[in-house]
Amino acid sequence: MAIDSRNFVGVKGTTPVGEVVWAQIASPSKKFKPDGEFLIRLRIQSEHAQSLIDEMKKVIAEKYEDEKRACKNPRDESRLKYAPQCWEREFDASRKETGFIMFRFKSSASGVTPDGREWTRTIPVFDTKGEPVVQIPDIGPGSKLKVSYELRGYNSPALGVGCSCRLHAVQLFNLSPRKENRTAEDFGFSRENASLEPHASLENQYLEEMEALSESEGMPPYDMPQDEIPPWDEN
Repeated sequence: MAIDSRNFVGVKGTTPVGEVVWAQIASPSKKFKPDGEFLIRLRIQSEHAQSLIDEMKKVIAEKYEDEKRACKNPRDESRLKYAPQCWEREFDASRKETGFIMFRFKSSASGVTPDGREWTRTIPVFDTKGEPVVQIPDIGPGSKLKVSYELRGYNSPALGVGCSCRLHAVQLFNLSPRKENRTAEDFGFSRENASLEPHASLENQYLEEMEALSESEGMPPYDMPQDEIPPWDEN
């Protein structure tokens, strides 16, 4: 399906059931965006993930061709490049592939339209029967769910041509509540006979890397409800 940049209609679909690595759905995260954003990092078995990857590749290829046709001269065309992929293979501690593919989906929680109107959104959550979940739970790692998404091509001067993965809704199959105080064993660590000298800058370094990652995931600037989207290209 081609991307219609005039009204921002992208490729909509639903993922297979995947396992949550991280989710922020009950309330938006404001760690990197003051207006807040909803996030899901989902791991899906490779054999079930290929059709989604193929859709993403098609969106990227079509956007690249659109940008190529819009180039006014060979110099502009030579500057075109591809952004980092919006999916990645999962590896275990020994750097062996686990057989899962990791995906990131996100949507802004609020914002302001170009004509000055403020807007907010929540992420609808449904149960296995398709009934709305009124009291949205705090979805923890290990939960099983499907994501309703929308794929849109973009071209960022800094990143290149890529595919953004908009989070629209969630169908929850199995809830694993988030633990407030997770132990080392929860993360797969065992007790070792070694000491670690404190390094004050490690936390700051981690936060800086996460912020850079969030900014580089390729979300175009106007991520708002469909009926609020203005009729022009966002890139």
